[in-house]
Amino acid sequence: MREMPDKVLAQRDDVRLPLGQFSADSLLGHVARGRDYWREDCHAYLLREISCLAHRYPQMAGAFRFCFADYRDPLKYPVGHWGGLNPKGVVMCDHRRKRAVFAIQDACAPLA
Repeated sequence: MREMPDKVLAQRDDVRLPLGQFSADSLLGHVARGRDYWREDCHAYLLREISCLAHRYPQMAGAFRFCFADYRDPLKYPVGHWGGLNPKGVVMCDHRRKRAVFAIQDACAPLA
């Protein structure tokens, strides 16, 4: 993840870099070994790592996570895993929290 900002900042360190629209699909309660799709731990890991990346570079202008809550998406073909939802939120449609919420809270704590 550090390759792109390192490359840009090696050429010009006076720029401000935004991190935009990152997330992963996750289903509440889906826990498995490895980095399976739709796994809550994988989603939380990604958000934590990107947040840490933003803290490492003073040139980062901010980060925009996509999106807060899962939502019904009529364009998505409904399959067994997500049933017509876009499951990239840190909470479900009914606002039950996924593990990604806690990863964001931890990532926003001051770094030691």
